Amino acid sequence: MMKRAALLVCGLLLASPAHAELIPGSDFSYKNWSGAAYTAEDTGAFSHCAVSASYVSGDELLMSVNADATVTVGVISATWRMTPGQSLSAKLTVDRRAPFFGTANALNESFAALVLPDIDAALTALKRGRTLVVETSVGQGVYDLTGTSRALDQTLNCALEYLEYGTQPAAPQKKEPQIQPPAPVAALDLDTLKQLAAILVADQGLNDITYLNAQEVRDILHTESVVWLAKDKIFLSGVFAEVGDNRVALSATDAADFNRIGSDCDGQFSTSVRVLTVAGLAARELSSQCLAGDSEQSIMLTKTQLDGMVLYTFMFFSEGSAYRSVNERSALSLRTAEVAVSALTGATSAPPARKKIH
Repeated sequence: MMKRAALLVCGLLLASPAHAELIPGSDFSYKNWSGAAYTAEDTGAFSHCAVSASYVSGDELLMSVNADATVTVGVISATWRMTPGQSLSAKLTVDRRAPFFGTANALNESFAALVLPDIDAALTALKRGRTLVVETSVGQGVYDLTGTSRALDQTLNCALEYLEYGTQPAAPQKKEPQIQPPAPVAALDLDTLKQLAAILVADQGLNDITYLNAQEVRDILHTESVVWLAKDKIFLSGVFAEVGDNRVALSATDAADFNRIGSDCDGQFSTSVRVLTVAGLAARELSSQCLAGDSEQSIMLTKTQLDGMVLYTFMFFSEGSAYRSVNERSALSLRTAEVAVSALTGATSAPPARKKIH
């Protein structure tokens, strides 16, 4: 049987720091999974529907569908030792799907929880998966997901039923949650990005390219960017920039950036990070590889910290690309980042094709 107090704590990860209160009559269960709906104590409005199951190991796995159209995954483990309020890096992997990265919060000494902003991706993975692996800096756990499909269906239905609870005098009405993640703020306008892209295409020595249209770009990235397909070399490349605080370490966005480049991987997903210096500036190279069946795709993303912004260049290499080895791909990625930074800043640490953009 679930610990109701543990389900109450899931609500603490939402926007309001207030405690959660059980909505009477909202209890539901499926096999060893049990759940209910909760309100925020300070407003009385619906907060989340949570479900929980205990394991032979003594661990407890908790999941909630929240009022802001996010999903929370929490683990209670007596073997974990944390300080309440502590932030810790976390990685959630369901079977061989692309992992979810993020920063989990320690709600007490043995309970940590992570909010997943993409409700569709999270529910799809958790409902269809067989095994969940949770990895954090204080410990890890492996959890059988048997029964989660039906349990999460009930949890989502619970959230839809009580979504309007406490917000108006009328009876609650079912309503689909709307996902509204904060959009990244572009640091360069489209015209500047096009000029920069032209310099990079020339430097890459490409003869047969196609620029993706606006809709195709949106399908890859959710920010203003320019992306081109190198037909003669068989790889995809692009550039964009986002507003950034120079006081914040580049590594702080690694989890979000890995989610950005790995969300479409429907197979085994591996990652690595390399610290770089580009034109004397702090930079990081994020590499990933997606293995899905017989197909393989690798991605190189380099981000460089400029004054008030982070400049990104990236490349998707598919099978058959002219750049076959990891060293070739990494060298091209670094070179492209150097040329892009040089074009914007006038730095001279990279070879030719560095006309400053005004």
